[in-house]
Amino acid sequence: REVHRFFDLISKARGEGSTKKKSALLIGLLNRASPEEAKLIIKTITGETRFGFKEGLMEEAISKAFGVDLELVRRAHMLLSDLGEVALIAKKGGEKELSKVSIKIGRPIKHMLAEMAEDIGEGIRRYGKAIFEYKYDGARVEIHKSKEIRIFTRKFEDVTKNLQEVVEELSENPHEFILDGEVIPFHRSPKSFQLLMRRLRRKYGLEDIAKKVPVRLYVFDILWLDGKSLIDIPLRERRELLEKTLSQTKHIKLAEQMVTSSKEEGEKFYMKAVSEGFEGVMIKDPNSRYLPGKRGKHWLKFKQKPESLDLVVIAVEYGHGKRANVLSDYTFAARDKNGELLPVAKAYCGLTDEEIEELTEYFKRIAIKREGRRFIVKPELVVEVKFGEIMKSSVYPSGYALRFPRIERIRWDKGVDEIDDINKLEKLFEMQKRKV
Repeated sequence: REVHRFFDLISKARGEGSTKKKSALLIGLLNRASPEEAKLIIKTITGETRFGFKEGLMEEAISKAFGVDLELVRRAHMLLSDLGEVALIAKKGGEKELSKVSIKIGRPIKHMLAEMAEDIGEGIRRYGKAIFEYKYDGARVEIHKSKEIRIFTRKFEDVTKNLQEVVEELSENPHEFILDGEVIPFHRSPKSFQLLMRRLRRKYGLEDIAKKVPVRLYVFDILWLDGKSLIDIPLRERRELLEKTLSQTKHIKLAEQMVTSSKEEGEKFYMKAVSEGFEGVMIKDPNSRYLPGKRGKHWLKFKQKPESLDLVVIAVEYGHGKRANVLSDYTFAARDKNGELLPVAKAYCGLTDEEIEELTEYFKRIAIKREGRRFIVKPELVVEVKFGEIMKSSVYPSGYALRFPRIERIRWDKGVDEIDDINKLEKLFEMQKRKV
């Protein structure tokens, strides 16, 4: 209560002399706190309250603390993406209220994710008949439309103001809905992903950047329609509802799709997607429910080689020669089955000098500690890394290392919880062996 009271006073300090007043209040609070309490207070203020708890462990703790079914807790967390609210519901309403939890317009949920397909035929073998869709190389977005329209990225960032042409065209639709799709830079054909990131990260001059970087929104799923959640009905039915609900416009298109049980037709569809400048194809189970935040075999992705991995930067160091004064050498990590980050590669090529200079300042801000020329940094910057092959490694604890790694692009749209895992490296390694 005392800490809460101090935080309340600090937040209400306004006007001339407010900075000094806030400082005095904080100093007074820290002077009265024990060392451990002071550490926690500082971490709370700076937003660094990380205790190493995995989400699964927190779900179990909520289940045991309030005597509620663990599966209900997991389901509520999947739909709300907020463990704090799940705990509050479990405490106040128990299993009865947890069972009522559903997705809500205006509250973004985690996207359903896909696993990598070994080949075009894997989906046919798994599902018999499969839905093939173009795979778009852009930013995954979730569109919520009720009285107002809001567009969220996969990191739950609100980019509504950055996509006003999409908002204007959606505003003419009479329905309320939640859509899942991909926004890409597009002018006659798909353009560079980095152009899109420049537009989505812009805080000013939005009209100007919109003219320079035109976009298209490709929609492939509908999760909520006119007061009803659709995530528990089959994908084929969701697609039918989507086609009836959404009219295609200049900037809004339905994802190109084909349903087939023929591998040959799937391969032709893939080649058509690639020839038009798209990344590859998605292969989906027509009967799949929408599982927020889950990656599984109900959705697969197959794209052009060379293969790439989404990894997180965990350490950086100064380069050599003309890059001796900038942090240009990066160590990347993947996640193991327990959630631990394990290094799998080091790379120093793929970025422009301008990007490296910008990232040098960024990494200094998020550095945890310095070891000579090397900095250990908070694991938050996700990058797409291309490579020649995967090798067995006795140096890295993961047991694997990437050969000829090269940074393809920075994934500002992705969070560390979305990076690839060691299991994917193992699968790619086994696929390599079969091709030899």
